[in-house]
Amino acid sequence: MRWSYLISRGLLLGLFWALFVFIVDPLLQRGVIWGGKAVFQAEVEVEDLDTGFIPPQITLTNVAVANTLKPDHNLFEFDSAEIKLDAWGLARKKLVVEEGNLHGLKWDRPRDKSGEMTDLIDWEWESIAGLKEAALKESEKWLQDVVNKTKGELDPDQLESVRLAKQLQEDWKKRFDDLEQRMRKVEDDYKQIKRNIEFADKNPIEKVRIYAQAAQEADRLMREVQAIQQELKSLPNRAQSDFNEVELARQRDMERLKQKLDFIRLDPNAISEAMLGEELAGHLQKALEWGRWIQQNFPITEPPEPERMRGTDVEFVVAEPTPDVLIRQLNLTGELYYQAQPEPFSGILRGWTTEPAVYGKPMEIELSSSGTLQLALHSTIDQRAEIPISRVSLQFQAPLPPEQVLGNPQEFAISMAAQSSAIEANLLLQGELASGEIILTQEPVTITGLSSDPKRAALNQVLARSLSGINRLESRVSFSGDVHDLQWNVQSNLGEQISAGLSTALAQSWDAGQEHLRAQANELVNAEMQKLSQSMGTRYQELNENIKLAQGMLRGVVPQTAGGNLLNGFDINNLKSVIR
Repeated sequence: MRWSYLISRGLLLGLFWALFVFIVDPLLQRGVIWGGKAVFQAEVEVEDLDTGFIPPQITLTNVAVANTLKPDHNLFEFDSAEIKLDAWGLARKKLVVEEGNLHGLKWDRPRDKSGEMTDLIDWEWESIAGLKEAALKESEKWLQDVVNKTKGELDPDQLESVRLAKQLQEDWKKRFDDLEQRMRKVEDDYKQIKRNIEFADKNPIEKVRIYAQAAQEADRLMREVQAIQQELKSLPNRAQSDFNEVELARQRDMERLKQKLDFIRLDPNAISEAMLGEELAGHLQKALEWGRWIQQNFPITEPPEPERMRGTDVEFVVAEPTPDVLIRQLNLTGELYYQAQPEPFSGILRGWTTEPAVYGKPMEIELSSSGTLQLALHSTIDQRAEIPISRVSLQFQAPLPPEQVLGNPQEFAISMAAQSSAIEANLLLQGELASGEIILTQEPVTITGLSSDPKRAALNQVLARSLSGINRLESRVSFSGDVHDLQWNVQSNLGEQISAGLSTALAQSWDAGQEHLRAQANELVNAEMQKLSQSMGTRYQELNENIKLAQGMLRGVVPQTAGGNLLNGFDINNLKSVIR
């Protein structure tokens, strides 16, 4: 045995191993980090990198790539990856991954420190927020309309006869207050006349002049009293007219109460959009985020300018041109998170490259999960043209979706709970133009009315019975337009069923409350009119007595010039018979 030969070869092998372990692997690890930063424009972390030679391969451990749009979260991270490289590609200075296995892949997990490197333009999804806000406003407006109208129509104070009776109370009070104020003015002026006469008795020189003035003033006051008297005489006829108006208003109220509840228009499409708008907008945003994630994080990399050197580079013609960087197939395993719970998945990525035009094929991503979500996603991203085109097809089953409550439970709200939801989404994204549809199927479904107002307990019960037959809901939203100004259309059997159920519930509740409302309205009107009748009779009689007293006093001041007539022949019972 030639020990010198073995020792020398062993030393060379050891040096070769040490070269890769201590020099090549760290340099390659650093190169992967730098290259990742250049591609993703964010911080890239690689805990460890090992290389193999036969066949050539790379093993990566604990890799994290920050999200430029959310620097406090990772775009993705994975525990380990085994990547088999194309030896012929390496010989031609090309990084071609024949096949790889990536384990422990996760998206959108929080980071310990910010991974921001540069400011990039983000889609703010103002259009999605606008759709959500519009749907929420529409739902609030629709339900508030139901609440306001039912509250108003079932409130006796909103009835014409009740309002008129209360208004007459104010009008007649003001009318009598005015007459009484005029009578008090007559009394004050009468007292001034008496003081003037008493002064004249002590001053014989001025007595004739003062008496003449007193006679004129007394005559004016007598005419004022007579005018008040005439107005007072006209009050019974006016009272009769007002009482007739109240009776006519009462009859109109009764006729209107006999009609069905047709003043609330329950638009099925508006109900569907109100009930489902926020959830569908959320699914739409998720679908668009997949497209955004792909477009912004699998970008096209322009090939570098060739290095200018002396001599001529001769490129040999190859049958199939190869990009500088290409992943032919990468097998994926990891976890998705739904409602903060991890969901295992597997998938395949094919055809990712920095030079799509050279590769000549679109990139494909497939993800699936046989767990709770039953997820199936297929996406193609074609970046060969100037404007990238992304297609995303997504189906998943969501167990126990969150309960939706529309409206204010303090007044009236509708609650919808489903035990499962199946979502199917198809998206076409061309640059910033998006189109597609989302189909949502929920079953079994429970829809109930909620209100802490005791007056609406019967409405809740009737609504529950009307909607008890609903078991399955199918909804479809189609959308198109610029991602910043999307237009959508929601179609669902939910609107039709809630419209029919709520219309039935409102009609039955309305019928049940009519008799009570009629009795309550009659009671209120009778009470108001009785109160008015008593007040009118009392104040009328007091005014009549004051007029008689004023006429007597004025005649007593200057008998020869006062004149005037008493309330000859006027019977107070005439007014009382009208206002009973």
